[in-house]
Amino acid sequence: MSPRLDQAAALAWLCGSSVLPSSLTGCGSDGKPAGAGPSVNAGGFTAVKDNAYPCASPEPLGGEDSGFVVCDSGMIVRESPGECWSDLPRPDDVADYEFGFDQCQNDAGCTQFPNGFCRRPAAGEKAQCAYGCLTDDDCRSPLICLCGDPVGLCVEATCDGDEDCLPGYQCASNDACGRSFACQHEDDVCATDADCDEGQCVVVEQRRRCATDVVCQ
Repeated sequence: MSPRLDQAAALAWLCGSSVLPSSLTGCGSDGKPAGAGPSVNAGGFTAVKDNAYPCASPEPLGGEDSGFVVCDSGMIVRESPGECWSDLPRPDDVADYEFGFDQCQNDAGCTQFPNGFCRRPAAGEKAQCAYGCLTDDDCRSPLICLCGDPVGLCVEATCDGDEDCLPGYQCASNDACGRSFACQHEDDVCATDADCDEGQCVVVEQRRRCATDVVCQ
């Protein structure tokens, strides 16, 4: 995937080039967008503002090969595509197994697709088979493989890794309606729910906003 050039980044590029005179682009005398912070050379697009929500104290998620790191804020960053681990098949039966009610008893019964495991989605619900992943190749596009226990799961994403995002910004998780990943944006006002006085941090039109009226489809 490749980053989409938004209006701010386009202006930063134009101001650093000789494509148009400054009087037509809103550029300052220093060759930067008027009123804007630092921008980088015209050799590649960059954000005008520094990332307000960088990943602090990153720790590998599960291992160095996963491509994911966990930040001290709880945000997960997909630095690059990697390979997840698997604890399948697990030897134990699903908790509180009930013959005739549950659809599976243990991981050994989940063989319709690779990386199958038996789980109970919530208390009182039927145990059923689910199917995970080890790499992005196990997921249909545009999903990516998010590493986890007992195996990775395919989740929605608009970026494969940090290289799909503007320099200084990352392919970061959002948990509003199930975990998904999207590039951070210079206009973001939150990274996690903890950054919101009320409501949840959601991605709306590629920008993270605090919202109290989140409706998950």
